[in-house]
Amino acid sequence: MNFFCRNASKKPDYPNHVVAARRTSSAVARGRPKMASSFDEIFSRPHHEFEWKENVTPLASARVVACVVVAYVLAAIWLKRSMRGRKIKSLWVIPSAHNAILCFWSLAMFIGTAVAMKKELIKRKGDADWMLCFDPRTYKSAKGSLFYWSYVYYLSKFYELLDTALLVLKGRPLTFLHVFHHALVLVMTYLWLSSVQSLQHVALLTNTAIHVVMYAYYFLTTLGCVLLPHWSPYDRVGVVN
Repeated sequence: MNFFCRNASKKPDYPNHVVAARRTSSAVARGRPKMASSFDEIFSRPHHEFEWKENVTPLASARVVACVVVAYVLAAIWLKRSMRGRKIKSLWVIPSAHNAILCFWSLAMFIGTAVAMKKELIKRKGDADWMLCFDPRTYKSAKGSLFYWSYVYYLSKFYELLDTALLVLKGRPLTFLHVFHHALVLVMTYLWLSSVQSLQHVALLTNTAIHVVMYAYYFLTTLGCVLLPHWSPYDRVGVVN
């Protein structure tokens, strides 16, 4: 009986090259950070440890984007038909809070991207070629502080879909351009990260700067501090209470 127990507990003998390969892979795994697969893991780690991984990083999936875009378009059509030209007189503080969130969110993305770009310039010793075109030998995947902020920007496009709901509930005109814009931008930001698209951080910086001013203005209009000009198409959020 003891003989069988000893043999059962004895580790099998592997060839030397198999043992060496296992030791090497274990060492690499210990030295490499575990891929973040949840929002808690992503936002609790330093920005430079971020890495976009298809179907692992939260919402990093073409299927997710496709499903959300289709659901968004259908929901926008359904909501518009359900309201039938009616409107809700007051949404309480929801429009104000929505605009304030997007204003400060855009400001955080603008500052974060600007700091990350400055650090990248220092790292590249002043070489700014990467701003216009990523070298595929250097930027093989979307990882690091620069792409962390691209990912935050990508997430903001999911939240911005609420613009449409507020617009319809306030009885504002829902145009094809509005729906097309929100759907297309979500797809575009996904492709930025999945394909390591060049120029994305220049676009991110300019867009967030514009959004800071735009949503700050919308926020003030919800408080009655400023009035919309008569030529405003009301193509964005219902900005007046």
